[in-house]
Amino acid sequence: MKRTLLTGLFGGIIAFVWSAIVHIVPLTGHLGLSTMNDKEDAVMATLKANLQSDGLYFFPGMGQKK
Repeated sequence: MKRTLLTGLFGGIIAFVWSAIVHIVPLTGHLGLSTMNDKEDAVMATLKANLQSDGLYFFPGMGQKK
């Protein structure tokens, strides 16, 4: 139990340090989420016209066919 807790704590510290480095380094600072700006309305209209049911959709579909 003690070993598992220490491993989890150490893994959390490593993940925190790694994410700090990735966000601080200028070469990777621009990566991440971004907005569609003026294209969002067109995308949403297309999705609403083509999706038949409510739900959580993945794009790309990861090969899941019905």
